[in-house]
Amino acid sequence: MILSQWKKNIINNLLFQIKNGKKLVFIHIPKCAGTYASQYLNDLKITNRGHSKVINKNELTFAIIRNPVD
Repeated sequence: MILSQWKKNIINNLLFQIKNGKKLVFIHIPKCAGTYASQYLNDLKITNRGHSKVINKNELTFAIIRNPVD
């Protein structure tokens, strides 16, 4: 798979921040593949905050969203 430049920039930025001590934290948005993603994220030792809000500004918080048309 060939990634576009903007995707490469996002990935490189995330990797840079992780290397500099930021922790990845997943927020589960209902009906957006959160349960499916949680299985893989647990294997990667990424914290799952469930349906919570961002707690620590020193963490990289992310979620999965879906295209509502699909």
